[in-house]
Amino acid sequence: LLPLMAVLSNLVLSKIANSNRRNFIFLIIWSLLEGLGICGFFFAKSFVFVLLLDIVCFFCTTSYYNLLDTFGVKICEANSKSFSSIRVFGTIGYIIGTFLGGIFIKNLSYEVTFLIGGLLYLLTSALLLGFKFIDFKESEEKTKEKVKYRLLFSNKCFVYYFLFGILLISINNSSDSLYGLFTASIGVDDDIFGYFSSATVAIEAILLFLTSFAKKKRFF
Repeated sequence: LLPLMAVLSNLVLSKIANSNRRNFIFLIIWSLLEGLGICGFFFAKSFVFVLLLDIVCFFCTTSYYNLLDTFGVKICEANSKSFSSIRVFGTIGYIIGTFLGGIFIKNLSYEVTFLIGGLLYLLTSALLLGFKFIDFKESEEKTKEKVKYRLLFSNKCFVYYFLFGILLISINNSSDSLYGLFTASIGVDDDIFGYFSSATVAIEAILLFLTSFAKKKRFF
């Protein structure tokens, strides 16, 4: 059900999120819904309840990051900055979050850790409400023409990219799910798991920083 929700959410969003202003509104709504869903794990005591909350969270999360990255790219273009210069701060957030997550789980509980995460999502929604909306009119005008899927799939480069994207995301999501189960089965503590996850994302942050630096210096 969870990968299915990720697919459905993007299909739904592709039909209803057709303007910059509407996309910005969905960013606020999606972060609110996912925040409430994550907070719900604090109260979850049954499989069905957990499954329903998972459906809500997974429906929001994939399309949410697509919207967030889209706005990030547009804001970077408007300010003559590279996308990695913004993205690296999201990575820093992951480093801190995964590092603290294992500690919270071990010393508090899973339920309290979910509650903290959900409240941070709700805080994000509140912060977005306070941001000044920027309407990227020039970018929007370029996308007014309706996309024809027949033309897209007649483009070999797009087809290769499409298939590679499916393969990469499928492997990444599957390995993420199995990795946690595997480490638990061999007795890795939650705090150790958090430290290793944090270190993994730290390597990503370093690579993003180096990429941004190399691009700025026009090494490629």
